Amino acid sequence: MMDTEEKTPPTTQRPKEPGLRILAYFLFYLCLNFGWTLWFYPGGDDGLWAFLRLGSPENIRMLHLFLMYGCMLAVYVFVRAAVGGPWWLGSLAAVLTMANPLKTEAMISLEGTRMVLAAFLALATLALYASDTKNPSPWKAVAFLLCALASMTFRGNAMLILVLMAYHFCVQKNLRVHRSSWIGVIGLLTWLLMAYPDLRSFQSWNPVEMLGPLCLVPYPIGLLPETVVWFHHHAWTGWACAGLALLTLAAFSRFLRQPAFFFGLLGALLFRLGQGRMIVDWVHMTGGGNLIVPIALLTTAFVAVCGRIILHPKWLKPMVSMTTLLCLLFFGLQVRANLAWREAGSMNLHFLIDLTRTASEDTVGILPDFQHYAGATIGFAQTAQGIKRWEEKTLPLLSMNYDPKVRVHVESWSPEVGKVRVEGMTLSEAMPATGLLEKVGDKATMDSVELELLVLDDAGYTVAIRPRPWIPKLPTVLVPGEWPSQSKKHP
Repeated sequence: MMDTEEKTPPTTQRPKEPGLRILAYFLFYLCLNFGWTLWFYPGGDDGLWAFLRLGSPENIRMLHLFLMYGCMLAVYVFVRAAVGGPWWLGSLAAVLTMANPLKTEAMISLEGTRMVLAAFLALATLALYASDTKNPSPWKAVAFLLCALASMTFRGNAMLILVLMAYHFCVQKNLRVHRSSWIGVIGLLTWLLMAYPDLRSFQSWNPVEMLGPLCLVPYPIGLLPETVVWFHHHAWTGWACAGLALLTLAAFSRFLRQPAFFFGLLGALLFRLGQGRMIVDWVHMTGGGNLIVPIALLTTAFVAVCGRIILHPKWLKPMVSMTTLLCLLFFGLQVRANLAWREAGSMNLHFLIDLTRTASEDTVGILPDFQHYAGATIGFAQTAQGIKRWEEKTLPLLSMNYDPKVRVHVESWSPEVGKVRVEGMTLSEAMPATGLLEKVGDKATMDSVELELLVLDDAGYTVAIRPRPWIPKLPTVLVPGEWPSQSKKHP
């Protein structure tokens, strides 16, 4: 007996969207990234106001975690609307944005509340504006009001209104904007120009300082000090690289014909131009917490490229595999950055132990005064000056960066001159801010002391420290005085 039931060929079904489960996925990923950082000891740049307002570092970082969660959802909604394609493209953008270690400062630093809140308002504005595709719609007016709130409240969001306009003309150019919205745009731009004089006077428009840090988004481990110094001495090479990059991206955008790609690049440039003097250190990535929105916009451009590639059936599985590996790579870099911040907090704790053991009533010299480690802020001097008892009784003597291999030893010390031996780090790694002492006899001026290079060999270097004219004499009590310190050796 023949089977008369009609057989239908199998069809390829698109993966089901996760729906509300995406909320749980994002929360789990964010807690995996930052949940274990809530109990890190604060770094030296963290204001004590944070403790007074919310009681403890855990409370402040918990607030940061919830705001970052909102940023993650906003990126997901925005990319789904701007790029389209399968749902996992929005998830990819959200994960890459949150896993980029460039913005670690905003999450772990107790002063990152301003950075995260500003980013949340800006990304929520973009998500609301992009997800509304009706013509016209009252939600556009709500997005403009939220944009006005974000721009008037935080200086770094000054160009957010231009980012919205760029999105309209690049992605939603077929939609009509109500006349009243244009009036609001003009009014907001006028207010911003009046409120922020540097925008109209071009006093803070340094293209290198403002646009250069965007290269750290795909390379979030910082540049070598020697590389930064070389670009500083050969400025034309930086402009040549920037011009070549712009020409390449413009040609690629024309070939790709994906509006979201061009908008992501243009939006990141516009937003960064409005951040004025919010400088990002190219080596230590200090200030990178202000780049959450540019990170999200450049990630949108990358996801737009992925969405264009997977239109070819043969490239779907390879692209899923490659983007998964990329997410794992960035997750590993984020863990590395978190560990650096944990080490920075631990060093501050040991420094405070040494400082508390000091019974001197005279000025205390901070030597060494460690500043940064692998993108994390240490700041012994800032830590001491944040305590009322020590805010006017400490003097930083040898500001330098930290490395686990570094050893600092005081060879001789007097009120007129001190000799300090540093091993385990090169001069360019330890003290890039001094202008790179290159040969024996070179001198460098710092805030309160003058340095002279006495010995330079393969093992390390020796510097002489003398007080500036307005400093009567060098302090005779030094904290920690050597490194590893006594509390580090014997906790």
